[in-house]
Amino acid sequence: MKVAVLGAGQVPFTGPSPLPMGALGSSAARAAIADAGLQVKDMQMASVGSVYEHPSVGQRVLMHLALNGIPL
Repeated sequence: MKVAVLGAGQVPFTGPSPLPMGALGSSAARAAIADAGLQVKDMQMASVGSVYEHPSVGQRVLMHLALNGIPL
């Protein structure tokens, strides 16, 4: 299997956010997907990491992207 990182995205860190982690993560993911010149439907696999958040943060990010059925 070949893997490529085609885009990168982030949201500004300004301290505690009123937004849930899934919403913050999906904003960064959408920015990365746009940076790559792709659309959400083009995704075949996702990788989500966080130092402080609960391990299920990846599922919450994908739910906010409405992206189901791909390996995480």
